[in-house]
Amino acid sequence: MHRQVKLSVIVIVIFLTLLSWVGLTDRVSSEYTHQSILQAGAAYGISRGINAAVSVAQTSTIQFSLGVGGSITVGEILDPVNDLIERFSQVMTFALASLVLQKILIGIAASPFFNLICTLSAGGVILVLATRRFDWLNVSVRTFVILITLRLSLSIVLIFNSAIDQFFLEEQINHNQQQMASLKSDLKQFGEQTKKTPEEQPWYKKLPDLNMDIDMGFDIEKLQNKLTAGIDNIINLLTLFILKTVLLPIGFLYLLLRILRMAYTTDWLTQLTGRNNPMVSNKPDEAL
Repeated sequence: MHRQVKLSVIVIVIFLTLLSWVGLTDRVSSEYTHQSILQAGAAYGISRGINAAVSVAQTSTIQFSLGVGGSITVGEILDPVNDLIERFSQVMTFALASLVLQKILIGIAASPFFNLICTLSAGGVILVLATRRFDWLNVSVRTFVILITLRLSLSIVLIFNSAIDQFFLEEQINHNQQQMASLKSDLKQFGEQTKKTPEEQPWYKKLPDLNMDIDMGFDIEKLQNKLTAGIDNIINLLTLFILKTVLLPIGFLYLLLRILRMAYTTDWLTQLTGRNNPMVSNKPDEAL
């Protein structure tokens, strides 16, 4: 084996081992996960607030005339939002569970025991190279690659995920979340107005916030427009959180597993020394 190749391998092994002990990637990914949990928790709280406001408003028995022979109740207007927000809450529960699980796994991978195993494996690679026991090279390198991948993979995945989130997703998530908070406020105000309305008064006096000429500035068409926009915001936010907490981590993890498979099937004796390994078959390795 060329001296330069040997030194390069040793430097890479030592660097990755030190990286696992220093924990820089763990701190960055853990902080990102913590902020994501807070963000997802805020979205979940807003969704439950919308659900509560809708439930209050749906208790109203008020009907709106839609012309000759047509009418619609408050409950019928709010049903689509109520159904969607229930499903949004379920998905957010799953997203929160996914984020908490990621944080727990980061803690496990960063444990001193796991770092010690990786260090012993790194020592095995360096020992094999130093003593030129190349018959153990494949075993030692494959073992180290597998362990260090398990040690650093989740942190690296979350760092990549954080970069995508910061440059492409965060602004959209914040915007849609603000719109949902505004919808919650409007629905809460609407529900309070309907609860205060005396039954003996005509509907246009019962609901000042649904009359364009009254100070509150609401009417039935305006309410429906707000609900339609709110549904769009909920769907957008739902899609963004699924992408952020599920699809992107799975995609990056898949790429890392492909690298791990390549590392496992590589004949390191041939790659690093140029020698043919008699133990390696000419057939493709199907171990993974």
